[in-house]
Amino acid sequence: MRRIFVSLLLAVVVIPLLAINYGNAAVSAGRYSLSRYDFAHEVNAISTNSAMACYVTNLWGVSFASGAGTNTIDENTITAWANLRLEGLAEITYAEEQFGLVYTSDVLSAAATNLEAQMNAAASANGAGCASLASPLNALASLPTSVAASLLQAEAASELMASKLPTRIAETDAALRTFYQAHLGEYQTLCASIALVRPGDVASFSADQAAGLSVAALAAKYSQDPSATSGGAYGCFDPSSNARDLTRGLPLNTFSAPQKVSVQGQSFSLYVAATSRTPLSFEAVATQVLTDVRNVNSGSIEAAKQGIYQRVGINVNPLLGRFGSGEQGVGIYVPVSPAAANVPNGGSGLDASSALHF
Repeated sequence: MRRIFVSLLLAVVVIPLLAINYGNAAVSAGRYSLSRYDFAHEVNAISTNSAMACYVTNLWGVSFASGAGTNTIDENTITAWANLRLEGLAEITYAEEQFGLVYTSDVLSAAATNLEAQMNAAASANGAGCASLASPLNALASLPTSVAASLLQAEAASELMASKLPTRIAETDAALRTFYQAHLGEYQTLCASIALVRPGDVASFSADQAAGLSVAALAAKYSQDPSATSGGAYGCFDPSSNARDLTRGLPLNTFSAPQKVSVQGQSFSLYVAATSRTPLSFEAVATQVLTDVRNVNSGSIEAAKQGIYQRVGINVNPLLGRFGSGEQGVGIYVPVSPAAANVPNGGSGLDASSALHF
């Protein structure tokens, strides 16, 4: 293992992360770029390396599946890997320029140790037998040296970036309990009632509400929802339910301002009321607290990533996909028209066995 790490270390020190042809780049961030040629061979190297493909799939969720055409790679694979490489190049650039990151032997050793631990842990958590194919460092060492070197650099930069995020919350018991105490209003069972009111009844509904008619009485009198027979009682929801968003911050037993909705082609005014809130213990919601903390951390990382992209400047070859912001955050999204047949290499020097989507 020591020999393997030394070979990776030498690769990082000796081989600069520069594109063979900057004008023909797959992705670039700041002064670092990955050419289409290198990107294609990189994907091909991982997809034909069963051990590395296993670790990559389990750690980063990139499954190297075949594409629609002969000897092509699935467009989701291409896009996912391009996103990871773009993020890595951007973090490398930012960490070097803003924090003076230098790839000393200690920095690279720590990066290799951490990356190895992550690869093992991810594979183990998913019950994958990656280790039976090769150890993480052996899998890395079997890749082209420039690829392994870049992954180590990106890991070192990522660790440095993560340590600089001020809003990151530790996933320790003490930190999770502190988060829970600061957000007690989120960790309750919420019960709600609704009233689905016809447009012609809204004025009368509002007048009766102003006169003090109860939530149950209003729902029973005006609501067109089946819940009217039970005074509008719609159900109770724990913190994992999206339905809690409907009653967040509402006073008890008072219908909210209405929302316009359409039911079976007819327009209605939907009124929602919180009817009870029952606090839940930390033990009862520990899993949800952990999920919420991870979402907060993810949001912090996502915001940082967007800032890094803006600072260093990035470029994405449009043939890899569309760069923008979506449900999964800022990044590259799958091309509109995936390849359906062998893709000519366009003079990039690739043969048919490693042709990708451009």
